[in-house]
Amino acid sequence: MNTMDWPVGVIPRIAVAGRFRLGDRGYETRYRGATHALHLHDYRGRMRLAGSERAIAAGDVTVSPAGLASSYDLDAAGQHWCIHFTA
Repeated sequence: MNTMDWPVGVIPRIAVAGRFRLGDRGYETRYRGATHALHLHDYRGRMRLAGSERAIAAGDVTVSPAGLASSYDLDAAGQHWCIHFTA
């Protein structure tokens, strides 16, 4: 998925924000949140989002739209900044 529709003029409501540890290996955990999630990654590995797989590296930013499955296979545990939000 390369785009996400957002209503013009709608300010996001933040549900949670912070820096969190992630150490997932082999896509062991599958996330399917009720909120959209903006992540700033500080680790290297691969991410699956809605059936599409891509490499991620420190400094990459991803958006996981609400309701879509995501999972990770990281080279080593690390931290990420995230903001979970709704319309």
